[in-house]
Amino acid sequence: MQRFCMKCRRCAVVGNGHRLRNSSMGNTINKYDVVIRLNNAPVHGYEHDVGSKTTMRLFYPESAHFNPKTDNNPNTLLVLVAFKPMDFQWMETILHDKKRIRKGFWKQPPLIWDANPEQIRILNPYFMEITAAKLLKLPMKNLRKIKQKPTTGLVAITLALHFCDVVHIAGFGYPDSSNKKQTIHYYEQITMKSMSSEHNVSNEALAIKRMLETGLIKNLTYF
Repeated sequence: MQRFCMKCRRCAVVGNGHRLRNSSMGNTINKYDVVIRLNNAPVHGYEHDVGSKTTMRLFYPESAHFNPKTDNNPNTLLVLVAFKPMDFQWMETILHDKKRIRKGFWKQPPLIWDANPEQIRILNPYFMEITAAKLLKLPMKNLRKIKQKPTTGLVAITLALHFCDVVHIAGFGYPDSSNKKQTIHYYEQITMKSMSSEHNVSNEALAIKRMLETGLIKNLTYF
């Protein structure tokens, strides 16, 4: 398997937020050395706002409902963010064409997934732990017992901070909790009601604001 080395300077972590809609950020995002995308966020049809370049796409089984070839580039790395043991088993069944697992997921992941095994990676759990401990201030001793989990987006920012000289973000942030009708993604009409109870979006917003205020990251959209 070819080793991937991030010899990058400038990285953009593209969130899935509604604020990317009509943002015209596509050309700006494409100019970054590395572009990290999240979950099943589409690119095709949204290039003007979100760009077309995808260096890495972080996902978990329930969010793998995307065509690996349609919304990614030919050399895009698909990085599994494993939140539970079943996630590893799902990947094994897909890669080795074993009997599919249908239980243990909050949403049925794909049973057929046309991805090139050479382009698949599994994220080191270190990045999940450092996100929870350093950014969300969760106690490391009891981390496995805590139900609250970082979002894929916050984990992606942590990953970028480890490998990139400059980290800029776009499309992060959720509507105010009192706004029940505002959609949360640029590509679908779902609201805050659909957010997993395992995520504390208010806590994550504070973590991102701290990073913005200290200059660790810069925001391309508004937050």
